[in-house]
Amino acid sequence: MKAQETFITIKPYESLELTTEYTESTQETITVIVKEGATFKHTIIAQKNCDISLDYTIFLEEKNASAEVQGRLYLKDNAKQSWNIKQIHKGIATTSNVNVKAVLDDQSSFAYQGTITIEKTALESKAHQEQKNILLSKHAHVTSVPNLQVLTHKVACGHGSAVSYLDDEMLFYLTLRGLSSEKAKQLIIESFLSL
Repeated sequence: MKAQETFITIKPYESLELTTEYTESTQETITVIVKEGATFKHTIIAQKNCDISLDYTIFLEEKNASAEVQGRLYLKDNAKQSWNIKQIHKGIATTSNVNVKAVLDDQSSFAYQGTITIEKTALESKAHQEQKNILLSKHAHVTSVPNLQVLTHKVACGHGSAVSYLDDEMLFYLTLRGLSSEKAKQLIIESFLSL
């Protein structure tokens, strides 16, 4: 398994947009520091059958810093992934949003832990995290643990997590419209994973 560490600092009033696609088994630690008025957007795609261990921390250090992370996973066979994403708000009026969606088939597994921390100094900050999963197999496994640690008032925070099997009614509806079962399943998965 390849191991790597990535450190990124977004300087005041600058912006950075990244896309990362994992194609081999990787253990990665990512640390992002977002300065005053800066914007950071990161899309992570892990749709190959590889094992990923991701420890990701975003520090919203200064006033009006913002960050957004979108993660999309489609795991098959015995692929195992573990993502730990931390959104740490330190500056006033900072904003963060994390949205991770996973589709799991066969004996694949995904463990997600997301933590939003709003420090005492981060008044008027907004943070959200959402993690949704579709299981295509009764042998696939997912664990999703969202956490909030809010140390001040006058903030807006939210989190959500959902796990479900593929919707049989939706499959039935699409097959009534002339799609094969396999094409209907593919369409639902693509729609769910779209950015």
